Amino acid sequence: MTPEQVVLIRSSWQRLAPFHVQVLWLFYSRLFEIAPRLQGHLLRDMNIQPTRLAALLETAVARLDQLESLHSALRVLGRRYACCGIRDEDYNTVAEAFLWTLKQALEDRFTPALHEAWANACTTLAALMKDGAAQAQPPRLRRLRSLFGLRGVG
Repeated sequence: MTPEQVVLIRSSWQRLAPFHVQVLWLFYSRLFEIAPRLQGHLLRDMNIQPTRLAALLETAVARLDQLESLHSALRVLGRRYACCGIRDEDYNTVAEAFLWTLKQALEDRFTPALHEAWANACTTLAALMKDGAAQAQPPRLRRLRSLFGLRGVG
């Protein structure tokens, strides 16, 4: 991500600060609308889930220019999601729902440049979680995938 994209993301996230939890309720609503199967994998306690996601995003946004500080935590999260049945392709669906949510919340302030910045952030963060998910596979399968260059395949 470019420094300009980091600034765009931070300013848009700050603009939504008073409404983070409400925005994330909208996100989950959209996500489960377009991917109902994820509800069974992600739905734990929806009374606290948006608040937890808001805290995670707050940390990620604050550290976008220091991503190495997030590597470990995001890989652990990716392993946890993999164990819950989340697949690599699900990250695209999550990004789609999140970008849709930002567009609804920011309306005309959600410019093409801001869309690109957030899409880039989603891709970057998802890549780290997918790395963690790959580590959740049985060691024998990881070795076979590595041997044949099949990282991230089903």
